[in-house]
Amino acid sequence: MANHKNSPPDGSLYLGSLKATVLDSSLNIVATELLRFDSDLPHYKTQDGVYRNSSDDGRIVSPT
Repeated sequence: MANHKNSPPDGSLYLGSLKATVLDSSLNIVATELLRFDSDLPHYKTQDGVYRNSSDDGRIVSPT
């Protein structure tokens, strides 16, 4: 993959969503939640779950 100014470096990983599963003592699923940073928290203005700084050679910062 080409490394463009606003693209993460090759081999980079990011967390674009977060899923939590709550289990009881018998390992039965009690609840699940899924958080997609871009669509569920649009006021943070992330792109693919991260902040991209185009003025700093494409630096990527986690919102958490």
